[in-house]
Amino acid sequence: MEEALTVNDDYYFKRYPYMSKVDDVIKVFENDEYATLFYHTVKDSRTEGLVASKFKIRFINGIKQYAVILVYPEETIKGAWRTTPIRTVRGAAAFFDYLGQFGITEGNRFIFGSLGTEKVKTLKIQGQSPTEIIEYIRKGKKEYFWYYENLISDKPSTELDIEMEE
Repeated sequence: MEEALTVNDDYYFKRYPYMSKVDDVIKVFENDEYATLFYHTVKDSRTEGLVASKFKIRFINGIKQYAVILVYPEETIKGAWRTTPIRTVRGAAAFFDYLGQFGITEGNRFIFGSLGTEKVKTLKIQGQSPTEIIEYIRKGKKEYFWYYENLISDKPSTELDIEMEE
């Protein structure tokens, strides 16, 4: 997968060229047709990124190959102000349906995000806890990648009930 990220990096990473480099793999999802790679990347001592990349899987001459089909880079700058965690999640809710494209199972409602607080362990969307919360280091501090593999709800993402300890 990492090799596939470098094939058209000028297209997918034109604004953030350093983001085609994987420094730390956070989570990989894979089935027979698709794979999604979430990873952390570092530009310099001030600038880092969290990247979601989705791949189409194909076998050519019996060799498994990955082709990048979708990328979502998120850049953070050390010292930049962040709002409260609950406001961050509620603000991101408008993008949940778009970000769902990174799921690999047809029909599942895949949602993900990253927060810099252990309070994410109290996150509930529609009364459901995240499928998994993964700790990693971002800008020298603990960060928590969270995801729902299949959030059960018919509500539009802007109307989801989101709760978290403040």
